[in-house]
Amino acid sequence: MKIKMNLKNQLVDFFKSGIKTKKQKLIGVEIEHFIVDNKTCEAVSYYGSSGVKTILENLMKFYPDSRPILDEDIIGFLTKEFSVTLEPAAQIEISINPYEEIETIENIYKKFLDNLNNILNNFGYKIVYLSCQPKSNINNIKLIPKKRFDILEKYYKKIGTNGIEMMKGTCSVQVSIDYFSEEDFRKKIQVAYFLTPFFKLISNNSNYYQNKYFSTFLKRTEIYNNTDPKRCGIPPDIFSENYEFKNYAEYLYNIPIIYYKKDNKYYETDKNFGEFFENKKITENEIWHIASIVYPDVRLKKYLEIRGADLMPFEYTLGYCTLIKNIFYSENILDIFYNMIKKYEINNKKINDVQNNIIKNGWNAKIYDIPAKIFARNIIELLQKTIINKELKYLNLLLPIIEKNGILNIK
Repeated sequence: MKIKMNLKNQLVDFFKSGIKTKKQKLIGVEIEHFIVDNKTCEAVSYYGSSGVKTILENLMKFYPDSRPILDEDIIGFLTKEFSVTLEPAAQIEISINPYEEIETIENIYKKFLDNLNNILNNFGYKIVYLSCQPKSNINNIKLIPKKRFDILEKYYKKIGTNGIEMMKGTCSVQVSIDYFSEEDFRKKIQVAYFLTPFFKLISNNSNYYQNKYFSTFLKRTEIYNNTDPKRCGIPPDIFSENYEFKNYAEYLYNIPIIYYKKDNKYYETDKNFGEFFENKKITENEIWHIASIVYPDVRLKKYLEIRGADLMPFEYTLGYCTLIKNIFYSENILDIFYNMIKKYEINNKKINDVQNNIIKNGWNAKIYDIPAKIFARNIIELLQKTIINKELKYLNLLLPIIEKNGILNIK
């Protein structure tokens, strides 16, 4: 059998292999958390007898079937229902496997939080449900013992952006959805980008960063906007009428690779993915690396990751998951928003203009010429008419956010 050596073709084949033939309404959820000292609100380090490493080891005891994830030391663990990993500054992330029922996600996440909070209480720590590091100077937070994070830190220092702030100073909620054809992929990725300003606004959840108050909105987005223009934000031509897997492969082809792994060691390189992998047979692990080391607001793997939301308290995360599920797995609702893209002649610039407006004006901004509050209410009301099962209670958890102009205003 002839091996396809062209990198773009191999990437396209990878994305095509993600097409699901069984139309389940599965969503996966990744939730990052800041762990801080109860009294000082300073970030808890990975290191030391009461550090995050010890928290991880104690957390594993609640899950007898768990298996450790190791790098230079323990950096997480796997269970049948979820995995736990650490972000660069020891933010704890739970990645819940794809499930169809929001109630299942609720039960898994609630049990995880109960177990984690029991451990944190014993140490005098807590979770702060904020999207940006509220107190500690990120330069004073040591990276966890993961070699690739050292390389990334060195890279971002070299290019002189906010990349290290992105690594150490942010927490998010990411929701993954499936696609059922290449056309379905195009609709979903375009609608996801179209709605990303709304997703960011409704989840906006920080007004302190590194012990400084700020009056603008979407601080996490501002950090990402100044991280790496090649690998963040919106890929080129995403709203093309004929956007396909090959277009996303073209986007990845031109991204700087930063590092690669060989014989269990990490190496730095200045080449982009196209230069490095062209005319080489690529492994599945290498493809996952290519797909994962870019940080656009919506990311393609064998599924779509919707990455715009800030870390939120438990109940709003459930409401947000319900929102995503019922937009992207309803053909009628998906088509409504897909047609709005054409109506408003949406392009990358218009999306960025809306986001910049929200950064400045928050809930007083307009989203595609519609006042933000009305835009948000219209979406919730549209979904309320179509959700006829027990998920409606989760969706309605988002209503106070709209009425109070944001999570930070809810007492």
